[in-house]
Parts: sequence; C-alpha cells; structure tokens
Amino acid sequence: MSIHASGHDHGDQHRNRHPEAADQRKRRADRTPQLGNFREQDWPYSESTIRPGGPARSHASWTSDQEAKLREQWLAADSNTVPGVVHDLLAEQHGRSAGAIRSRLIKLQCDIDAPGQSCTPERAAELKARIEAEYAAARA
Repeated sequence: MSIHASGHDHGDQHRNRHPEAADQRKRRADRTPQLGNFREQDWPYSESTIRPGGPARSHASWTSDQEAKLREQWLAADSNTVPGVVHDLLAEQHGRSAGAIRSRLIKLQCDIDAPGQSCTPERAAELKARIEAEYAAARA
C-alpha cells in the first residue's frame, strides 16, 4: 500500500498501472530451478548464484569433489562415443551447460575431443584457445 501526499491510498492505482510487472515476476519465479531431491548439504550454492532459465547449477562454483567426479566420469567414458554426446550427458548429470562442462574438462586437463583421455597442459592450452575463439566468433 502506498499513501499519496494527499493521504489517500493509491496502491491499487499503481499496481494496476503496471500489471506486466507482476506477470514478469511470476514468470521469473516459474523459471527458477527448484532443489528437487537434493539435501541442503548437497547444494552448496546460494539462490543468488542460480540463473533463471539456465541449468540448475549455472554459474555456481565447482567444488573439488565435483571436479574429481567430473574428471573420473570423463576418463571412464567410452572412447568410441561422440564427444558432444558425453558433454551433454555430463552437463545433465552435473546441472551445468555443455559449454561449462567443456571448459571445466579443459581446466582438469581432459581432452574434450577424445572421451576417456586426459591431455598435456600444452594441449589443454590449445583447446582453451580454440573454445575461446569459437565463443568469440559466435558472439560477433
């Protein structure tokens, strides 16, 4: 409720003037990911780190346990599987985007072009430069 200088309540008048704002708030709330079956200790992210409309853990920091699990899963992947398929599966399992998975795998010195394979720091640097160039080209 807002009281105008004249002492009258103009709350409804202001709310009715911008009904789209209420619709936007509702749509934003509907897109916010829910915690689902996660227990509090399994979800080390604050609500503010979750981006509406994106993967559940989008933009959240990686824990060392999550990184270790990701690396272990990558190295256990079948080398005959198409890399993009593995990226998508890992993204779904970790609540991240495929791009986030690729970037993190490079940091963990995993060869994103060869499921089941690690790589040297030099190869990781090449992969990082390639991904950054692809990203820049897509944004141009």
